[in-house]
Amino acid sequence: MSTLLACGLLQTAFWKPYTLAPGSTLDLPTPPKESKSQKKGPDARVWTAVHSERTVIVVAYEPVAADSHESPDQVLANAIAGQVTGSHGTLLSQRDILFQGWPGVEIGAGVQGGMFARTRIYALSNAILELTVVGDTTGVVVPPADRLFGSLKLTSSIGSGPYKTPGPQFKRYGIGNGASAEFPSSPQIEDVDLPPNPISRAMQRYAAPYGNRMFMVGKIEIPADQQKSMTPARTMEVLQQLNQAAMTSLGISDEKSKKIRIGTDAALSTTGTFEDGKQTASEIGFLRGSRLYLFLCWRPTALQDSPEVDRFLNSFQIDK
Repeated sequence: MSTLLACGLLQTAFWKPYTLAPGSTLDLPTPPKESKSQKKGPDARVWTAVHSERTVIVVAYEPVAADSHESPDQVLANAIAGQVTGSHGTLLSQRDILFQGWPGVEIGAGVQGGMFARTRIYALSNAILELTVVGDTTGVVVPPADRLFGSLKLTSSIGSGPYKTPGPQFKRYGIGNGASAEFPSSPQIEDVDLPPNPISRAMQRYAAPYGNRMFMVGKIEIPADQQKSMTPARTMEVLQQLNQAAMTSLGISDEKSKKIRIGTDAALSTTGTFEDGKQTASEIGFLRGSRLYLFLCWRPTALQDSPEVDRFLNSFQIDK
């Protein structure tokens, strides 16, 4: 039997529960050591535990200030950015998770030195808990990460969180003129100037972030003297110009568009990437009555299984 295989079997056999972060227990393969050099804040604590010659486990805990105004999704977004930036890495995958009612994310990242990290981050009632396994390949990281993540238990001092599903919690909000759309939070309303176009220089914008994602609706009033000229062909031409302007403002040059339908209305769907492919934007534009609507969402390209994008883009309705 090879030394490495024997080491792996021994590590698997000797996983034991430990209480590190307040209000939680988890299993580790070796006694953890507290690290002073990896602390992220004055009240943060970080522990490391060796799993094998090729994998290391890192557990981080940081209290959230009682007077913090950040929502859980903002806390998670900051934690993701800190993980990736701090390791000089690249975000490879991201998905929303839920643990006993508390929101979280699982991410995979390529980190400095050609290593790979798999992390789960939980936004608890008053703290952030991060569980990470780092290894030299994705294959060696998966088994210990599954064991680590599956062993986490919360005590009654933390209890259950208020959420029923992972990811954005959509609600319907009015966007004026009897119309509404679904957003993850109450949208901020702002009047913005548009780039030169043949219709209007003004747009009313409804925008609501969720973590490292943005959901936005733009509404443009068609001037009375141009409403009769908005034939289907003319509408599509204007939408193409507006979509291109929106994508250009984000730094997107690889946009792809196709004609679709929103109910009985002709619409234009556009997607593209920016920030060197790290972000993906999706937009749907259509004419309803005397108003043009642009539904725009952008999120990390690494985000896996993002049904909330389709839900948002197709959430327009006229309320009776």
